[in-house]
Amino acid sequence: MPPAVQNEIMSRYLAFKIAMQSEDIDLARESLGIISKHASKDPRILYACVLEAQQSNMRTLAVTALQALLDTQTAGVHLPSLLRCIVRLLMGERDVQGADHDQVVGEIVQTFEHAAANVKVLRQATEDQWRVEVQWWSKNAYNLALQLCASAHPEHIVRLLAACIKFIDACPTDADATNRCNSIQRRMICHFLSATSSIVLARSNADGSEYAFQNYLHAQQQISAFLELAGQVTDAPDDQDLSARRLEMLKSQLECVFKLRQWDKLDSTLTSLLESKHIDRWDSLIDLLIVVHEQTSQLEGAASTHGRITELLQRCINDNWKQDRDMTKMSRWLRLAFGIYLDNDGVDLALNIVQQAAGLAKRNDGHTYPGDELQWLAISAFNKAVDMLSVDDREAVTRWIDAALELARYAADNGALHAHLTHKREMVRERMQAVVV
Repeated sequence: MPPAVQNEIMSRYLAFKIAMQSEDIDLARESLGIISKHASKDPRILYACVLEAQQSNMRTLAVTALQALLDTQTAGVHLPSLLRCIVRLLMGERDVQGADHDQVVGEIVQTFEHAAANVKVLRQATEDQWRVEVQWWSKNAYNLALQLCASAHPEHIVRLLAACIKFIDACPTDADATNRCNSIQRRMICHFLSATSSIVLARSNADGSEYAFQNYLHAQQQISAFLELAGQVTDAPDDQDLSARRLEMLKSQLECVFKLRQWDKLDSTLTSLLESKHIDRWDSLIDLLIVVHEQTSQLEGAASTHGRITELLQRCINDNWKQDRDMTKMSRWLRLAFGIYLDNDGVDLALNIVQQAAGLAKRNDGHTYPGDELQWLAISAFNKAVDMLSVDDREAVTRWIDAALELARYAADNGALHAHLTHKREMVRERMQAVVV
């Protein structure tokens, strides 16, 4: 056939049918491309291709045909119905064995985004039709995000949730109190999942990269939106799930502030964490606090911030021990907290850490204090006593030596450490007496 005849719409329709029977994907796509160019004048042949593809072993081409129809913006095509049909077909393809899951999910997300971008077009219906339409899109976007949050790429989740939020915002506001409450709850979950996914994306890239920077900024926006909505939920102040999510958002906010170097927001973020209630686990926060302290130790005028870090750190350690009696983690945190307190002139707090460690080691209720950690802390405490001797603070010297010896008593070394520090104590006493003379 001459090229001009080959590319007539009916010729290409026949070629498409032959491609379906012979499973010639290249011929089918080529024919669809040519047919779609004529769809703006008469979409019937393209609709026929959709039906042919649905009845073949290459059902993905039905989606391709509908997407081509979407791109042509053919007059008379009902956009909401077309978009819903594409979503349903793609949802069916998602479960087909051997399908490219990530690609299919990406196309689904793109369709939801297309619908969200055309809310004004979708709204051109009666009030009742619009209510049904927007609820369909918001509920399906929300449910799909929940289904995919553990398996799909975080970028897909962030984009899908952004579309979902647009649909929720477009829902009629004259609903009853129950529906309004449900709407707030769904928005909060959307912002929560979006912030979490953005944090994952930011962590997956090198620190300081523009991509990581933008994801942390987006996470901050989602966290702020979540916390604002959480403040509106006044009928369930003791909701454990809400409290847990709020804590996760505050911890993520601290990470964002730290990664973005927004030190002016650090103090308020720490204060919010200190005011949190109904907290079950702090361990994910402790390491972050330690890193934040290391980065802010040289900042000027950060005394109040350091005070809140030490206060929050002590609360984290105490509460975490009640929930998870992991002596290995606890001994490490006590060692790090000891160093933090000494660096910030928290001598009394550092002494309390030594005494707390001695109490844990003495108890030994199936949780043995690690030997290396115990030895390091006991020796460091004794060295601090020697430092106190240099400033002639005899009372402090005695308290620090007593704490060091009490901790050394529980070392699993047949008393070697305790004997060594006892000998050193006698040397310190001799020095103290020599000073008096």
